[in-house]
Amino acid sequence: MRGIPTSTLVREDLDWQQHATCRDEPLELFFGPDRHESPEQKQDRESRAKMFCSGCPVRTECLDYSITQPEKYGTWGGLNENERAAERRRRMRRHQPSQVNPRPKPKKPRPKQTRVLVDTTGARRRLRATSVMGRALRTYARVAGVPETTLSRIRSGSEKRTSKHHVERIAAAYEQVLALQEVYPAPQRAAAEGGWWGPDAWDTDTIDDPEAVPRPVAV
Repeated sequence: MRGIPTSTLVREDLDWQQHATCRDEPLELFFGPDRHESPEQKQDRESRAKMFCSGCPVRTECLDYSITQPEKYGTWGGLNENERAAERRRRMRRHQPSQVNPRPKPKKPRPKQTRVLVDTTGARRRLRATSVMGRALRTYARVAGVPETTLSRIRSGSEKRTSKHHVERIAAAYEQVLALQEVYPAPQRAAAEGGWWGPDAWDTDTIDDPEAVPRPVAV
């Protein structure tokens, strides 16, 4: 969504999510249940979700983030999918270049951006710890804004290094994912088969340290 300015800077580390009114609410209120819901049920659910958005101190950051990503599903910043699509089109129209001068100024070449790759040890431990607790990768993907396929490669250990951007988002979403109430058997089976360690095996000083070992957990 290049070319669509936001009313505030979208913070890449997602700090604003810690101040969101909805941070302790169930995800299905904002993204819908896995089961089918009727149009009436969806309208009622979205109305309840928008009640949290109406007085949220970071509503603007939430909406800007969802439009610039863009997020295709759920209620963000008080708008549902269709309302955000309309807002996205409105912003694009508002900031389209003027046709008064048909001769555009020559563009300066953009400096080549280097993708910074970092170790995935901490990210892998966080993904495995949440799997022990029954949190699904698709849930983590929604909260962190990182593709589920990328999370799967990191969790399995096949991706030893990945972008710093992804690692930071995985870390920022960790506590929020752990705080969710939803539990799925598939990630727990994968954790049991892989012998993965839960969140109690790590603390903030060791979870990102490749040399650290998990502390024993009382059964």
